[in-house]
This record gives sequence, C-alpha cells and structure tokens, in this order.
Amino acid sequence: MPEMKKKRNSIFWVAQAGLLIALLVVVQLLTFLMPKSVPLIGQLFTGTLVNLVLIVGAGSVGFAGTAAAAVLSPVLAFAFGQMVFPPMIPVVAIGNLVIVAVTWAVFVHETRRPPKNSSVFRMAGIVCGAAAKTAFLWLATVLLVVPVLFGGKPAVAQVLSLMFSWPQLVTAMVGGALALVVLRFIQGYQE
Repeated sequence: MPEMKKKRNSIFWVAQAGLLIALLVVVQLLTFLMPKSVPLIGQLFTGTLVNLVLIVGAGSVGFAGTAAAAVLSPVLAFAFGQMVFPPMIPVVAIGNLVIVAVTWAVFVHETRRPPKNSSVFRMAGIVCGAAAKTAFLWLATVLLVVPVLFGGKPAVAQVLSLMFSWPQLVTAMVGGALALVVLRFIQGYQE
C-alpha cells in the first residue's frame, strides 16, 4: 500500500508540474500575440502572469514542481521570441528560482502558524520573494551580464538595466497579489 500511495503522489506531482508548464506556454503564447508597439507593456503583462503562475505553484505544488516550471519559463520566452538576449536565459531562470524558493519557504513556514496570521505570512512571502528576485536580476544584469557581454554597447546596456530593474518588482508584486486570490480559491476547493 505505501508503494501505491508513493506512485500516486509521484503521478500527481508530475501532473501538477506539467500543468504549471502548460500555463506558462499559454502565457508566452498570449504575449506573443500581443502587439509589439509598446515593449514595456508586454513585459509587464507577461511578467505579471509568469509570476502569478510561479507563486501559485509555490503555494500549491511546492518547490520541486514549480522549480521545473521556473527554469523552463525563460526557455519558453526565448522560443516565443519574447527574450531577445539568450545570455539572459540562465539569469532569468535563477531569478525565477529565487522567487519560488523564497515564497515557498515563507508559505511552508506559514502553515505552522495559527490561521489568523496566515494572510500576513503570505503577503510577507510575496514581498520578500519579489524583492529578492528583483535584487538578484538587477545585480546580475548590471554587475555581470552588461559589463561582460555588452560593455561596449551603451544602448543595449540601458535597455537591459531598465528591463531588469523596477518592472521586475512591479510584475512580481502584482502577480503575487493575484496569486493570493487564486490560492484562496484553490485551497477552498481542496478542503
């Protein structure tokens, strides 16, 4: 019996991780279909939805399944033409892992608290995760990617420095706020 339960849990985990990846494909497809006239709007839209999926995954699927989706997300963005600088794929993947790890850690800690503190811990997880992801992406971009790969191209450096600064915090916070609503519905369904 324990082996059957373990096998069922493994299948359930793979299905959940697959669902997260499918949602990310849909997000990238929606963004791909958007007009390209205002690039920052596309980034804000896509980033918000990606962070929504990652934070919902951290709160419902757990770290491992969501980590797989977090790493694949920038690969999908590149495949759909949303990411035009391939060297940023590993940087974005690590940034996604950061937000998943931080929010998941706080969410797991939250389950050990009385229910009255639950919303506070979830909001703290989102704020901490968003701040950590933004800090990582900005520092990695400004201190590593731009000087090493684009040092002689100030226009590229300026675009990358902007893309991986405050828009990352905005998309993570808005995606996190939406994730709180979605997680409330998911947990109500599970109970």
